[in-house]
Order: sequence, then structure tokens, then C-alpha cells
Amino acid sequence: MPEPLTAHDYAAAAAALSCSVAAVRAIAEVESGRFGGFLPDGRPVILYEPHVFHRLTGGRFAGRSVRIGEDVWQLSYPKWKTQPYGSTSIQHAKLDAAAKISRADALQSCSWGRFQIMGFNWQACGFPSLQAFINAMYAGEREQLMAFVAFCKSRGLGTYLARKDWNRVASIYNGPGQVKVYAPRLKAAHDRYAGEGAR
Repeated sequence: MPEPLTAHDYAAAAAALSCSVAAVRAIAEVESGRFGGFLPDGRPVILYEPHVFHRLTGGRFAGRSVRIGEDVWQLSYPKWKTQPYGSTSIQHAKLDAAAKISRADALQSCSWGRFQIMGFNWQACGFPSLQAFINAMYAGEREQLMAFVAFCKSRGLGTYLARKDWNRVASIYNGPGQVKVYAPRLKAAHDRYAGEGAR
């Protein structure tokens, strides 16, 4: 199992983004919660997004599905959250099924690691290829953190993290349609960490 992030890691990321440690820790908690960056079996935490796969593949595989246990899961549909995501433990099975159809599109249709960065953002995270990004997601939480820092810099997020502008942070990081869901959660997590001394 890769080692979890340390206080020093969080402090270095906060310094790189000119924001508080509490802000970085808030993103980490809201995005991956109790799992951290990795599952107990050592694979990175992911969330497979069928609507993203649908978009990246031009809808060519709409209706494709995979059976996992007693349930059947759609791999491609046009509208976000047409079907529940299911547990974290089944996401790699969905990814594996989609990868047999179109590997690159499947990898880009997942959010990855401690900070749940979408695979299609690999260039914004500073990687020369999609595979290099995936390798980093498997390597460890520090590599996931470095990808997060690079992504934030590419999107100008450090400014909004420093200002504690959670609406703008949520809009950029999670999408404009998710502000009401994520902004309060980010603020609450930040305020708790700040109260505990994570400045």
C-alpha cells in the first residue's frame, strides 16, 4: 500500500499554490473521504463516469453494459447520473469493461486518486501522455498531490483557494452544476481543519 500524505506534503502543496494547508486538505477530504488515494488492495481510488465515456466516444457505445455480481451497469449514457454510480469497490470493474471497448477513452472517463482528477485532464496536470498520468496515479499519493498542484496552477485555482472562494473553487474543480453540492462541503472541511490549526 502506498504511503499516505504527510503534513509536510500538504504544507509543500499549500506553499506552491500560495494558499492554506486547510484549503488543500479540504479538497482531499471532500474528493476521496475515508479511502484516501488508494483502495485496500493498493489500486487507486477511481470513479467511472459513463456520461464522460459517452461524450469522448461520440455515443458509439450507448447501451453497452457490464454485469458485476447481480447488477448490470451501463458503461455509456449521455446524461450525467442516469444510473447510480455504485460502490467505490466496483469502479475498477466498470473501468476494465469500458477499457476493452476503448482503453484511452475509458481511462480518461475516470476521476483518479486522492484528489479525484478526471483522466481527460492529464495534460493540464503536466504529463506528457495519458499513460504517464495513469502511472503517477498508481505510484502514490505524493504523485497524485503533484498532479493536483499542477492542475490547480493550470486553472488558476490557487487564487480562489487563497481567497476561500468556495463557489468559484467548486465551479472550476467540480463543474458549475455542482457548486451548491460541493461549495458548502469544501467550506465546512476547510473551517474544521483551520480550527484544528492547519493554517
